[in-house]
Amino acid sequence: MQIIVGFLGTAWLVVLIVVVHYLFYYDPTVNPFGVDASDRLEYPNRFDMVFYNAKIFVFEGFRTKLGDGILGRILDRMRTRAGVKPFQKVSTMST
Repeated sequence: MQIIVGFLGTAWLVVLIVVVHYLFYYDPTVNPFGVDASDRLEYPNRFDMVFYNAKIFVFEGFRTKLGDGILGRILDRMRTRAGVKPFQKVSTMST
């Protein structure tokens, strides 16, 4: 029983890490095979862009309500943790 709990705990930890990465750090416009973050994709995935733009709307709403308090500064640090501002409004290109 302890082995099963150990494996399940590790598996759910990995799932949590992947979800946190997708929510806070993933930018669908960045080319994953590029040299740096300035290398952008011409046609990013539409589902990712819809979720990305909704995420920006929600987080910016939280940010304006939090103001300059400690929670607002924590959210700013989370936004800039990767060295670039990941929450930038990006429009999808029409085909």
